[in-house]
Amino acid sequence: MSNGNKWRCVSWQIIYFYTIGFYDKEGNGVDRDIVSFLDKIEARIREDDVRIVRSINKEFLRMFLFLRDLMNDDIVVVPLGKLITKNKPYAEDRNNPGKLIQLDADMFDINCMVYSKRHHLAMYTTNSKGPSQQEFCAYLNSYLFEEDGCILKMNPVLFEKSLEDIRSAERVTSILVSVDLGDNINNYFREQVEHNINLLTLVRNMMDVSKETVDGRYLTFSIGLGQGKRTGTLNKDSVLTLLGQLNLDSRFFKQIELKYEDKRTDKIESFKIKNTDTFLRGVFIGANSKLSPDFLLDHAGEVYLKQREHFISSVQNFVNNIKKEANEDYELNLDWGEDE
Repeated sequence: MSNGNKWRCVSWQIIYFYTIGFYDKEGNGVDRDIVSFLDKIEARIREDDVRIVRSINKEFLRMFLFLRDLMNDDIVVVPLGKLITKNKPYAEDRNNPGKLIQLDADMFDINCMVYSKRHHLAMYTTNSKGPSQQEFCAYLNSYLFEEDGCILKMNPVLFEKSLEDIRSAERVTSILVSVDLGDNINNYFREQVEHNINLLTLVRNMMDVSKETVDGRYLTFSIGLGQGKRTGTLNKDSVLTLLGQLNLDSRFFKQIELKYEDKRTDKIESFKIKNTDTFLRGVFIGANSKLSPDFLLDHAGEVYLKQREHFISSVQNFVNNIKKEANEDYELNLDWGEDE
């Protein structure tokens, strides 16, 4: 073996798992097919409709043609690009070697959603310069009319081993959330509050007070039982629902911590959910620094199979939450503007 082969590093890239679906304003799952919805958008891409370019949080986003696993009719790769407006790269002039030329074509930083119809589950790539998972959702939601009565959400799948103790716990005694009040937090909460529960409205109001009165950077709040409640418990189902609604992978949540009674030891244990190991992730071996749509299509199936035992329970809970029938005969909002 040559020294070059001996020291060669195996490249790999991480991707995170999400449930993705439609919800009504009460948080109930809506039985609307995600692939049919995406197909409607792709039809506009094939028509070269200029309205597929949308301004989301002052960034120009657009989708590109999907890649599909035609043999097994399972995997769909959906690329979303963020227009590069600053510091565009240069290329060498082929007609004049050694001379740099600025590229005139529109260039995009890309992230991809990889959806498995078989598993009812999505993965989303982690290119920090590309559209975030929240921006991906905002882009898709821009095609829905408000009177349609539902929105699309992606919720991270939590690593099952991390939640086993909480689900089986006799008591959940407290939940603590710390929010970063920095860049773009207003846009995040505006979107969440518009469609979510009253607690998020309360958090938004607390955030405004913290920023305007004391110029605070962080807001931390805790929900607990108080002293003397040694046998009481928070509602576990409500706590787990809240965690799903908070979009736990958002960079705005600096710390989320639960305390619960471990039924094996009867001791109060602490569980920090913002630990990156909490979120279920897949690994693409041999991938370059940026996962290409073609590479994702070729290898997604094996990544899903490797992690199936860890996400199957979350998927079942997601499916069981679908309570409402939906009309599949609907039109896209093609004339949407960011000020809507």
